[in-house]
Amino acid sequence: MGPGINAPPPDRELLDFAVGLAERAGSLAAERFFAADFAMTLKADGTEVTDADVAVEALIRTELAERFPADGVYGEETGDTVGTSGRRWIIDPIDGTKYFAYRIPIFGTNLALEDEHGSALAVINQPVARQLIYAGRDCGCRVRIDGRDLEPVLRDTPDLAAARVELVNPAGWPADVLLALHRRTRITGHLGGIGGLLTGLVDAIVIAGPEMGTKTSHRYR
Repeated sequence: MGPGINAPPPDRELLDFAVGLAERAGSLAAERFFAADFAMTLKADGTEVTDADVAVEALIRTELAERFPADGVYGEETGDTVGTSGRRWIIDPIDGTKYFAYRIPIFGTNLALEDEHGSALAVINQPVARQLIYAGRDCGCRVRIDGRDLEPVLRDTPDLAAARVELVNPAGWPADVLLALHRRTRITGHLGGIGGLLTGLVDAIVIAGPEMGTKTSHRYR
C-alpha cells in the first residue's frame, strides 16, 4: 500500500495556518517585486536568486520556528533544518525567480507539509494575480480568487488535438518528444502552472529537466 493511502487528513487548523502563512509571505514577495530595486545574484547552479527570495524564506522559517519548533524545514535558499516531530515543511519562497528578477509578474510562493503518511497539505500563492490554491489530504482543493474560495474548474477536452498543454523547461526534452507534443496537442508557454490547470486554462502541464532534478528522465504532471 503506497504512502498516504487511507491516511488521516491534516488538522483544519494546520491547513488554515499554512494558508495564512503563504498569504503573508506572498504579500512580502509582492511588496519586494514592486519596490524600486532589489539585489540579484547567481547561485552555484547558474539560476537567479534575489534578496526577496531570502527575505520571504526567512519570514516563513521564523513563523514556523515560533509555531512548530519541532518540525523540520527544507527551504530552496537555505537548505534543510532537521526536526524531531516527524513532520517537514517545504518552502519555495519565490517560484519563478527568473520572472520575478526581470519584473514579469508571474511568480508565486509555495509551501507544503509532509508527515509520516506522506504529503499532507500544500499552498500555492500567486499574489500579483490574487490567486491562492490550497489543498489537504482528504480535504479537497480550493482556488481562492480575490478572497472567494471556489471549486477547481477543469477543462473537458475529449479531443487530444484540442488539448492545451503547458510546457515547463522545454529545453530539458529531446526534440522528438517536443515535436510529438506539438503535432498532437496545442502546446503553450506559461499559463499559470497549477493555477492554470485548476482554473481551466490548460488541460495538462508537462515538466522536465533540471526543475525535476534530472536532465535525462522524463516525467509528466
